[in-house]
Amino acid sequence: MRDEIEQVYRAYAPVPLDPDVAYCDHCVSAEQIAELHSYPLREIPAEAIGKLVFKGLSTWGEEPYFRHFIPRLLELTVAGELNDLPLTVYLPSKLARCLASGTPEERAAVDRFLTAWWLDTLARHPSPLDAETVYEMVTALGRPGEPLLAAFPGAKPWHLTMFVVEAAYRDPPPDVAAWLRSGVPAALLTAAGNTTDDLELLEQIGWALELLARNY
Repeated sequence: MRDEIEQVYRAYAPVPLDPDVAYCDHCVSAEQIAELHSYPLREIPAEAIGKLVFKGLSTWGEEPYFRHFIPRLLELTVAGELNDLPLTVYLPSKLARCLASGTPEERAAVDRFLTAWWLDTLARHPSPLDAETVYEMVTALGRPGEPLLAAFPGAKPWHLTMFVVEAAYRDPPPDVAAWLRSGVPAALLTAAGNTTDDLELLEQIGWALELLARNY
């Protein structure tokens, strides 16, 4: 992910910080803004930038201001340092709005980043964010779900298993529902169960297969 994050930083390097940003002083204080602005972009801690996830583009700044912080927001998200925020609710719509008003270079860098983030998540367990959360964020930014689901044969079994369990418990989007009905997840889960002696994983695989049989 390091290369993809660096590409995002390079793409957004021309976007300056507006030190005189407009804001609602009922929502954010001058002290909070001053603290955020006091850090070099790459060194901003999660606690200093977290409120921007909620208030940015609504009562704190417009697209050019928010765009300046996108590289650090994405870097902290991937690292799991913004996990206490409802990222899937707030961040994708703000990123999408900024991408729409941004440059082709910015959009291309973020697109490469999203692909790498999804594959990196599936390739390691534990990961900072679970596969379901990453899937929700990536698809909310306009990426089609089918190519993401097609990467599951290379996923760690825990990601596959928990993604299936969570999806089967909910009313999944059409692409996920079609994938669950396709037989591919069941085959992948069966293969994973045949190659592990992790009893906890085997129990969860059994539960996932039962949910698929019952609901799909």
